[in-house]
Order: sequence, then C-alpha cells, then structure tokens
Amino acid sequence: MGDLFNVIADFFLIFDKSRFDRKKKERRQYEKENNLPKKVMIYPLWILFGILILLLLTLRTTNGYFNYSKKGINRTKKKMVQIQKILEEEKESTGKYPEYLIEIERNNPLRKNIILDY
Repeated sequence: MGDLFNVIADFFLIFDKSRFDRKKKERRQYEKENNLPKKVMIYPLWILFGILILLLLTLRTTNGYFNYSKKGINRTKKKMVQIQKILEEEKESTGKYPEYLIEIERNNPLRKNIILDY
C-alpha cells in the first residue's frame, strides 16, 4: 500500500513540476516580448512548505503560551504549601516559628532552593 502511494505521489510531483515549468517558460517568454522585468516565480510546493512551517510555529507558540504560562505560578503555590508544612513542623517541635525563612533550610540540600520564587 505504501509503495502504491509513493508511486502516485511521484507521478503527482512530476506532473506538478512539468506544469510549473511550462507556466514559468510562458511567463519568461511574455516578459521577454514585452521588455518586462523578471517576476519571481516560486514552486508551489515551497509555498505549501512555508505555510506549513508558519502554521507549526504558530501552533507551537500558542501551545507553549497556554500550557506553560501558569507553570511558574503552580510551582510557587507548591513551594508555599511545602513551606507551610515545614513551618508547622517547626512550630510543633520548638514551640515558635523561625524569625527568618532561611532558617528552615537547616543545611538540607533538598531544601536548598525552597524559598526561591519562580
């Protein structure tokens, strides 16, 4: 099935290329007869590829905006909940809250960046 599709696609490309070459030849002849400057003629598949690339870039940008715009806020909320738990544990163990948030790190490498915001 895949080979049949490839053969049909090749015939379509050959037909499309010959049609484009014929139109380009006619256009060049018309330009030469009327002393016109040469018009830029772009192969239609290149236009299609350009449109597809622009479409993919647009989709990727919108996807990134909608999926990752709230990621920093969500991380901050998770860290706030984590800090709240640590502060409650500190209150239970010592009977008071620490004066500075940096004190909750206690040289623990897992808590190294706990007070940083995203």
